[in-house]
Amino acid sequence: MIIIKEGINSCHNLLNNIYNDCEILYNMIKDKYKKVEMNSYKGHYIKINDNYEYQKYYMPVISINEIGDICFNLDGISLEFFVSKSTFLANCNFKSLLNYDVEIYDAKDSTIDIYEKNMKEDLLIKRLEEWERDLIGITINCQTKIKEDIINIFENIIDILGIGSDF
Repeated sequence: MIIIKEGINSCHNLLNNIYNDCEILYNMIKDKYKKVEMNSYKGHYIKINDNYEYQKYYMPVISINEIGDICFNLDGISLEFFVSKSTFLANCNFKSLLNYDVEIYDAKDSTIDIYEKNMKEDLLIKRLEEWERDLIGITINCQTKIKEDIINIFENIIDILGIGSDF
């Protein structure tokens, strides 16, 4: 996201809207998933006048058992899941997962992608089988979705990943 100094107020308005969305979604899922809790992480780099500056604020994250998160950031809402490679390979319905706007990466270093857009299912499975680290990160981008759809996507993904019983 690129903003200029004059746009700082609009950035703060955007953050306030994100917090409001987060509270609404949190309340929507709290009754169904008793293990859910609200967490936050601090800060985010944003580009201001062609320079990246670290903005100190808390972005909300709805977490369940440290396995699945609904994350809110300046780009919108995304779902993040962390599963072991063995669980992922044994339980995942890859065909259904790849129908989503998905990112699959090394959970210890999120800059290392395992999945590249439009990669074939068999190539992804082969790459995962050869992957040396055990923890896999999966992000489902939901920036354009309405809150009710995000809850449905969340529930679909925990079923697709085979981790629904963890919640």
